[in-house]
Amino acid sequence: MYDFAVLGGDLRQAYMAKQLSERGFSVITYGIVSGEKQADSMEEAVVNARALIGPIPFSKDRENLVSMACREDFGIEDVKRCLTKGQSIFAGCIPDDFCGYCQHIGVDVHDFMKMDAVAVKNAVSTAEGAVAEAVFDSPLQIQGSQCLVLGFGRCGSVLAEKLNLWSAKVTVAARKPTQRAQAESFGMNAVSLENLKQEISQADFIFNTIPALVLDRECLEFAKKDVLIVDIASAPGGVDFEAAEELGIDARLCLGIPGKYAACSAAAILTETMITEWDV
Repeated sequence: MYDFAVLGGDLRQAYMAKQLSERGFSVITYGIVSGEKQADSMEEAVVNARALIGPIPFSKDRENLVSMACREDFGIEDVKRCLTKGQSIFAGCIPDDFCGYCQHIGVDVHDFMKMDAVAVKNAVSTAEGAVAEAVFDSPLQIQGSQCLVLGFGRCGSVLAEKLNLWSAKVTVAARKPTQRAQAESFGMNAVSLENLKQEISQADFIFNTIPALVLDRECLEFAKKDVLIVDIASAPGGVDFEAAEELGIDARLCLGIPGKYAACSAAAILTETMITEWDV
């Protein structure tokens, strides 16, 4: 019996498998490339492990687990058929119906994306990755550019602070007066979301962290044609992407940024949180 079975995912899960092995845990994997023991099937991986580690997000189509490798037996139903009472599963953005099934059969479910410790620590990787997305695909540098950050929560505040440290001209748009006051105390400009149209026309870069539609067609019509919009909010994001395309504006929804730009660091956060908060 293995301590962990790592099922699919991206580089974060591959690094987690490595980090757990280095800590002395026995690990079997399926659907990822790693140096640990590889299972030949989903059944072999699941039935032979005390705890399971799944992708973040768990699924994009509500039918199959996210994986970098193609496997015929990588459906959510394939996992459910192999689960047994007493197991634990750790993953991210786990569908409610799957959670309900696990609860019914006595499997403990832990969603990384609902853990405050993970959210706080991941904010740094997400912010750095968002800036990387902007820099790679724009002819402009961050220093001296007009950056508009929508939202001032965990990710928004870290992102705005880093942009400010890199000498960008940062404006924060937030609903709460306390958030706007905090942004101003850091030396940034701050406006209410109700005044967004007045600010959007000046922005070279727009970073959205609000998981609700804030950049609709009416707002986008005020934006520069060469603005770059990086949306890091949860799907479906906060941008009318169809309208942006019709207006010739480069807007992209960037999900899973920690796994793309800081996979090893993101994996360490997940591994440490999992081990310290639960007796695994």
